[in-house]
Amino acid sequence: MWAALVLLAVALAILISPMRLRLKLTAQPAARFRAWLRVLGGLSPPIPVFDSAWTFEGKAKPERPEKKKRAKIKPSRVSRAAAAAPECASGFLRRIKLECVDVAGEFGLADPADTGVAYGMIAPWLYAAPRSARRRASLIPAFDGPHLSGEGDVRLRFTPVAFLPVVFRAIWRVFVR
Repeated sequence: MWAALVLLAVALAILISPMRLRLKLTAQPAARFRAWLRVLGGLSPPIPVFDSAWTFEGKAKPERPEKKKRAKIKPSRVSRAAAAAPECASGFLRRIKLECVDVAGEFGLADPADTGVAYGMIAPWLYAAPRSARRRASLIPAFDGPHLSGEGDVRLRFTPVAFLPVVFRAIWRVFVR
């Protein structure tokens, strides 16, 4: 009984405390994407969530028996879900706070003129925005041929319980209304 209450209290503390998510992408020597999660407001050690270098070796999947036919989904429900998707996505994005973005790299395309055009399109995003400690970017064009190297680091903060109203609103609009 007490163990269940303690587990419930720990789960509730995790849900109501802020979490920090760190996403890191590196392009050299090989492309690699990693993600870590820190719970309890960042007090916990980083928990690896994803690493593109992980390999999953397991048992061969057993043959599945034929599935029974499912009931068809009502077209009205599909259209309601499609109509609710943009508001649901914006609700999720509003509840995620950007802590830091750090991008550094070098890129080049096969044609130096294409590299210059691409850099010309990227440069306003890099240099026109006011500098801040939360956003650092350094991209260097390489005009000597195709090339991509560098790394990107993004840190996000969110509170899981803040997503509940968005989820409940989406469920209400799709299934109840």
